[in-house]
Amino acid sequence: MNDASKRVRTAAALVLASAALGLPACANPVKTEPSKEAQLAMLKDPGYYAEEEHDGRWYVFGNEKTHKQFATSRSIQIAKTFIGEGPGGATVVFEAKDKLPEMTDRLVKTFSERHGLALQ
Repeated sequence: MNDASKRVRTAAALVLASAALGLPACANPVKTEPSKEAQLAMLKDPGYYAEEEHDGRWYVFGNEKTHKQFATSRSIQIAKTFIGEGPGGATVVFEAKDKLPEMTDRLVKTFSERHGLALQ
C-alpha cells in the first residue's frame, strides 16, 4: 500500500468516526463542547460521590469536574445548603444542578446515610 492510499484510508476512517460521533467532517476539526444531552448524561453517573470538609463546612459533590474546580475556587456555583444540620452542627453544602435535581437528592440521601442524619 502506497502513502497516498494510506492517507485516503486514514481520511475515510476519520470521516466515519466523525459521523459516528455526530461531529462535522472537515480537514481541521474544531474542538467543541459536548451537547447539553451529553453533559446531562455525564452528570447522571450515579457512581461519583465525594465529600470534603473545609473551614468547618462539609461540601458534597456529584460531579468530578465540580469537585476539581472547588480545589481552586473553594465554592460551588449552584448549591443546596443545610445550615447547622451536618455532623457536629456543621453546615453542609451540596452540589446542585437546575436540570438534574435527582443528583442533589442522591447526594443528600448518601451523605445522610453515611453520617446518620435525617437531611431532606
